[in-house]
Amino acid sequence: MAIATMTAGVSLGSTSPAAAEGDGYKVPSRSGAAWASGVFVLGYDLPRFAAFGDYRQRPLDVVSTFPPRANWDDFIQPGPAYSTFTGQPYTVVFGMPAIPEVEDASMAQCAAGEYHDKWTTFGHTLTDAGLGSSIIRLGWEMNGSWFRWGGDKAHPEDAPRHALEYKNCFRQVVTAVHEVAPDLKFDWNVNRGQSDGIPDTSDLQNVAYPGDAYVDIIGVDTYDSWVDWNWAINDPEQGLNAWLTFAKKHGKKLSVPEWGLYTTTFDDGTPAPGHGDQPGYIQHMYDFFKDNAADIAYEAYFSNPGNDGRNSLSDPVQMPMSSAKYQELYKKPSLVTTSIQDTARGSGDGQVQFSAGWGQCTTTCGRASDGSYVWTATPGSTATVRFTGSRLRWFGMKEPFSVIATVAIDGRAAVDVDPYAATASASSQQLYVSPTLSQGAHTAVITMTNRRNPASTGGSSITFDRADVD
Repeated sequence: MAIATMTAGVSLGSTSPAAAEGDGYKVPSRSGAAWASGVFVLGYDLPRFAAFGDYRQRPLDVVSTFPPRANWDDFIQPGPAYSTFTGQPYTVVFGMPAIPEVEDASMAQCAAGEYHDKWTTFGHTLTDAGLGSSIIRLGWEMNGSWFRWGGDKAHPEDAPRHALEYKNCFRQVVTAVHEVAPDLKFDWNVNRGQSDGIPDTSDLQNVAYPGDAYVDIIGVDTYDSWVDWNWAINDPEQGLNAWLTFAKKHGKKLSVPEWGLYTTTFDDGTPAPGHGDQPGYIQHMYDFFKDNAADIAYEAYFSNPGNDGRNSLSDPVQMPMSSAKYQELYKKPSLVTTSIQDTARGSGDGQVQFSAGWGQCTTTCGRASDGSYVWTATPGSTATVRFTGSRLRWFGMKEPFSVIATVAIDGRAAVDVDPYAATASASSQQLYVSPTLSQGAHTAVITMTNRRNPASTGGSSITFDRADVD
């Protein structure tokens, strides 16, 4: 059964940032990978997060955490769950309850907008902590029955009503929070599988989904438990590919805020629904992220040494074979530098395309690394370098008559580069280095401006010997 209308009297007006843009939100990758990745570890423990990055030999892009949630003030007021991450380089992902787990509250009251002031307080708390661009997994895994904001497995007939209350609650919260914290991103985050709170996928997708205007990211939590990999990836309603399709349909990126292995036995020795130490599962998940990198908002391994998982990959290592596989796949490769010489001309990857106005060196070619470089004295002439990597360095000559050039990466704002030197360099010099980019295909455009350093005299030119990519 599906209920398509909202509760009468609810008046809402907010839209999420990515929803307004219509292209979904993708967390920036500071690690150089093609998608953002990270981890959940117990506690607000920055050294433990950093240690996981050291273990996998690649910086974390995201850190996942949860504030306390027994009472309203646990999560709407300042506390270590927030202050710990102030000024840190990560994108922080907060699992945020829709209502407290203990204090008197209800989803019906949330859906009616009765907690508006509490959520504006929460918005102020995050912006005051410098966390106003974080991600909020509001009422995550709402299709289960294990959280207070989830459904009631004892009364499956109430699932459509619960789905509608959840949707309206989500909308009310987004509207309230965005009044004071417009850059917070909201992740609508389900549990993978026909869960007992909202068991009908139609109710989940058509009733509980708050609408594209209120959602920045569509997320799914998934563990190596209960089902095999083929089901987990290919089930037509609840598999990862099905949720990826659902996200694309709504113009969103897919997140996997929680994923991980799961133990075969609990602490007391009783059987658990997981498959244990399975490096193949790590490989499968990595391949899913890699194959769909352009559509992945972020992902985080849920590293839980406790009874509900026993799946830690590092400190402690509870799944040794999988720990080695994760490190093998995620570690940042040693930088391999590729040179694009001035002679590698064309418009393809690993080539440089010169506009009109460039000339070949004649008498001083020996200064270049390969005995060849080009120069231009024509204002507005360009050298376009197409490359695959995460950083570009431009090499050329520093000379008394050099003028200022600009470099623009992927159409972004151009930056000035001044190759002037009082004495001509005896060999090719590094003139520019790009910031670290996401690993992938990029385009750099070098432009001769004819603006000059006041000390520059004589002619007016810039040179191109090569571009090094790593």
